[in-house]
Amino acid sequence: METKIAWGNNPNTDDGKRLDIGFDALVGYQLNEKIMLSAKLDWGIKDVSADQSFDKVWTRNFGITFAYELGSGSYGVGAFKRK
Repeated sequence: METKIAWGNNPNTDDGKRLDIGFDALVGYQLNEKIMLSAKLDWGIKDVSADQSFDKVWTRNFGITFAYELGSGSYGVGAFKRK
């Protein structure tokens, strides 16, 4: 079963608003020449629910990335370091 979301500002016919406003934060750390870690946070500050009688809906996302460089290092971050 598939449900389609109707985007717009009409509370009688639409499920969600098209525009979302918020903040993004990204931090990363390179542990050594082959291992990198990063974390990202997206924090929506605008209610995206089109129906005012419905609870407020905000977007919130959090992600963690782990990267390991394979090979000799000729393509990754270490490729741009002078020797």
